[in-house]
Amino acid sequence: MDDERNGGIMEAKAFSVIMPVYNVAPYLTKALDTLLPQCGDDVQVIAVDDGSTDGSGGILDQYAGRYPQMEVIHQKNGGVARARNEGLARARGEYILWVDPDDWVSADYLTIIRREIREKHPDMLIFDYAHWNGAAREEKRYARTPGKQEIGRVLMDLSRDWRLTSVLWNKAIHRRFFEGAHFDEQLRCLEDYALIYPIMMCMAHIEYVPEVLYAYRIREDGLVRAPDLEVGYESFCQAMKRYDTMQKKGAPHHVMGTLLQAKGYLCKYYICGMPQERTARERYRLCRRHLIRHAGLVLADRELPGKEKLKYLLIVLPFVGRIYGAKKRRATGRPR
Repeated sequence: MDDERNGGIMEAKAFSVIMPVYNVAPYLTKALDTLLPQCGDDVQVIAVDDGSTDGSGGILDQYAGRYPQMEVIHQKNGGVARARNEGLARARGEYILWVDPDDWVSADYLTIIRREIREKHPDMLIFDYAHWNGAAREEKRYARTPGKQEIGRVLMDLSRDWRLTSVLWNKAIHRRFFEGAHFDEQLRCLEDYALIYPIMMCMAHIEYVPEVLYAYRIREDGLVRAPDLEVGYESFCQAMKRYDTMQKKGAPHHVMGTLLQAKGYLCKYYICGMPQERTARERYRLCRRHLIRHAGLVLADRELPGKEKLKYLLIVLPFVGRIYGAKKRRATGRPR
């Protein structure tokens, strides 16, 4: 089957792997070296250089010269959402995969994904991954029974943000679910979070394969981990929007995901030294009230480990927050 693009005929592929790239030169070669040797003629790799200034664009061009499956797009810096949208606009694979340029994939990444897709033809395939923090590795497993999943339970798990999170890189998704959809280019973070639940609510067939196929690198300088209060509050608002949307549409949902983002804002607020600026203070109170209101639910939750429950329950105490914030500032060398 062929796709007609820009007046020409472009060969369709089984998979399009989209990689948004911005200033990741120290990590980029590992991502490319683990991915590209696996890519056969049925794979299209789209790397979108979002105005990198550290040589990342040049690295991409070098690899594109060696691997015909790879296409490089250079654009002015517009943010990760715009880069993702540009990649989607060029994608001609039946299934879309996402790889972040500071992560890497397993040696059998495409072999297993290809096998599962060919045998089962799902709307979405979920697979497991591992967190890497320096040399420390921690597996993150969905841990449901392998095979076809009950859609309502998957949506509930997604809204909890515990077993299943809203990242794109541990999922292969049929391209038709991205038709007419786009990433919100106004968002500074969680652009994947804001898109994935609406498209999952349209799915009928989700499969899970219990294989660790992706390695997520934890970076202390990453946007999600940086103590930016605006980003923290935007994340909480996105969680509340998801909760309200799923509730209105009658989809299975859970409040736990909103509590995770409320806790995240409190943590950032404490790390920033509990600023008394009015907006930050009001947002702190809002997120704190949200956590206190649902403390009973946290205590009764059967899936959340006891250690995690303590984090949700104790972080609302200002004296605990001051200790936590001071400890984090010392660990990172961040001034108050």
